[in-house]
Amino acid sequence: MYRNPYQWYAPTIDASMDTRRLTMRPFKVPVQRILSSVDLRRWLTPVKNQAQTDACAANAFAGAIEYIIKRRAGHNVNVSRLFIYYNGRMIQQRSFEVTDGGASK
Repeated sequence: MYRNPYQWYAPTIDASMDTRRLTMRPFKVPVQRILSSVDLRRWLTPVKNQAQTDACAANAFAGAIEYIIKRRAGHNVNVSRLFIYYNGRMIQQRSFEVTDGGASK
């Protein structure tokens, strides 16, 4: 039986299951196991300056990826924010002519 390591995101899938009826559901954590505060600073990378690019969504996404890699593998990586921003704009605009206007425009 396949066990999904991302149990909070998708249900466990067995080969005999009818996958057409699977529904997403949140992973519930017992309230007594939730801490009142958590310090994540040792896994976070320094805040980057986005300058005049209007790339706040790309910066947030890159920061989240860097956090996950540092937390899981212990490696400091520098994810390309410009790559994420450019490709996000290209997908959003559905063209190869990318204009700089931020994700909300």
